[in-house]
Amino acid sequence: MLDAVNSLPEDPEELRRFTALLLAEVKSQAMLIEKLRHQLAGHRSHRFGTSSETIEQLQLALEATEISIAKMESVRSSVYGLIRFMLHQ
Repeated sequence: MLDAVNSLPEDPEELRRFTALLLAEVKSQAMLIEKLRHQLAGHRSHRFGTSSETIEQLQLALEATEISIAKMESVRSSVYGLIRFMLHQ
């Protein structure tokens, strides 16, 4: 993402619009991830029954969620960093 600095708009208003699009994409991907996780949980429950989820499986799901959150926060941080960089040039 940081490689895109040269192709980012220089106008602050265009940069804000670009950032809004990026944030919307991140939100859209996060929603899709949650939808797919929910579907997967339903399929697992249907296939194996509700008692098949062990503590280990729940811990793995929690870890995967925390990793996704960290990635989204990293993207958000990069976007805000780019905005600050572009506005202070």
